Amino acid sequence: MSEQINQIQKLFKVDLSSIPNSEFYEQGEPIFVDGNEVRTYSKMFIEEDDFEFGLFDCIDVKTFKGLPNKNIIFTNEPIVFGDFEFQRIEKLINNLYQIYGNDNLGNGKYSSDDKDAIEFGYLSRHWSENKNPAMLSFDEEEGLSFAIWITE
Repeated sequence: MSEQINQIQKLFKVDLSSIPNSEFYEQGEPIFVDGNEVRTYSKMFIEEDDFEFGLFDCIDVKTFKGLPNKNIIFTNEPIVFGDFEFQRIEKLINNLYQIYGNDNLGNGKYSSDDKDAIEFGYLSRHWSENKNPAMLSFDEEEGLSFAIWITE
């Protein structure tokens, strides 16, 4: 795995290199995207103590037949933001800044603009100009998500 993925791995309990594993269930039939067979596997967490990074109650892993690449998406659709959630988002953004540097729009560490964006109902931070792109987003309809594209 790349150094970026090794650093991201330290943020989460789940072993990014070994998922999906037997704790994940396959969601429906595979789909085909650009001629590639894509399968989606999910794992849900019931207890808040088990949430990944204290924020995410679900992990989806998209695998691509014949390729070592996978997309890992951490989500929490029903999230309600309080002090704890804002502290965790701040920590996550600051960690991503340490790993990736500024996001695509030149934003660095967590700022009051990020909190304002969440309170307004929409946050989007992208680090797509890297070997292993990442995206953190929140919107009132879809909830909170953090996606990592692992490419070999």
